[in-house]
Amino acid sequence: MCQITIKADSLKKIYSSTKALNNFSLEVRKGEFVALLGANGAGKSTFIRIALGLESPEAPPEGGNSEIFSIPSISLQPSDLQKIGYISSDMSPVPWAPVCDIADFYASIYHKWDVQLFENYIRQWSLLKNKKLKDLSKGQRRLSEFALVLSYHPELLILDEPFDGLDAVNRINLQKILKELQKKTQVTILYTTHVLEEVHKLADRLVIIREGKKVYDQPLKESTESIEVIFRKHYGMAL
Repeated sequence: MCQITIKADSLKKIYSSTKALNNFSLEVRKGEFVALLGANGAGKSTFIRIALGLESPEAPPEGGNSEIFSIPSISLQPSDLQKIGYISSDMSPVPWAPVCDIADFYASIYHKWDVQLFENYIRQWSLLKNKKLKDLSKGQRRLSEFALVLSYHPELLILDEPFDGLDAVNRINLQKILKELQKKTQVTILYTTHVLEEVHKLADRLVIIREGKKVYDQPLKESTESIEVIFRKHYGMAL
């Protein structure tokens, strides 16, 4: 029986009169690479925040449930968060800090912190670890975040628009690293993107969300249509 890493059951979230999530359910199995697609405002980031326990769904029982590692999202403990790597579409929450200071902090809280791996990423991507994140280019900030997150060997990666701001070379190299990690360590990866062309190179499974509802969920190997055609169909767009 496959282990379920992320489980969402009938999640509901309403902002004012807008239903950000409307009975959204999803299971992500251990070792899967899942792409979550949807237009801006479809509910992707809301789902991620709820899954991580950063935000609550509607009051129970109407709001549904969310779990990571079979633990309710609202009950995740520091020992559980040790296993999760999260990169937000909003970039780093500590832009005023130099990369090296963040690395020192991570070394103090993450049991699996790998200083050699971190230094390898710094060299490989020519990162300026003594500069504050806010003083780096958008691409350099994003690569710095990946260097930090990947260096504590998470079992689950949740990536919200992770390749935004990267040039073509770094985008391709980073995607290769993620696929190799998935194959080598069975890390579970859930990521959102607006770039349809890259999904078939990375993901095992495609999930589409529209107006807070899951409208498509299939392994890519079972599809005979292109991702663009599938997306257009479920968003009522002309082919």
